[in-house]
Amino acid sequence: MFMVPDMKDKYDKYWGDYDTISDYVFFVTLLDPQCKSKFMKVVFTQMLKAKNKDNKMTIDEIESKARAKVIDIECKLDKFFKTYLERSNTTSSSQQKTPEEVVNFDDENEFFGSYLTSRSFPSTSSESQLQRYLNEDPIGFDKGYDILTWWKNNAVRFPIVARMARDILGMQISTVASKSHSVTVVE
Repeated sequence: MFMVPDMKDKYDKYWGDYDTISDYVFFVTLLDPQCKSKFMKVVFTQMLKAKNKDNKMTIDEIESKARAKVIDIECKLDKFFKTYLERSNTTSSSQQKTPEEVVNFDDENEFFGSYLTSRSFPSTSSESQLQRYLNEDPIGFDKGYDILTWWKNNAVRFPIVARMARDILGMQISTVASKSHSVTVVE
């Protein structure tokens, strides 16, 4: 007769405990330039404090557990990033064009043409695109903010992370069972 207990049970099953929430929900938070890891740590800390009603954990233990959860999610996202990186390297090497196909230049402009067709030097930084993105400070909260536009505008800086963000942000994370979306009115 009452739907509230059933709704609460479903909420708790899917959203009530961060150990049961899909990693993709956390990936979305990390890929939101307004939130990133700092926001996630605050949320985990608040969730743990709310769960710690019997005060079994100290504030330091709560902070430590929240930090460990953020690191765990970042590691999972990094593994996901590496699959995108491998796929990107495979795709780019199979689609790579020869210099003649890329730029057509004559003797007068040979120097400039050589520059255009030269390969860039590999990055000396051991930091991945994902780590560079996560290490930047979050952008400020803005009411008119559009996350997909942000990623489109920043795809040059983080091409693989932007592709990953596009795919993850476009993914449906949860579904509603067909019989639970209709409401029956009983008089």
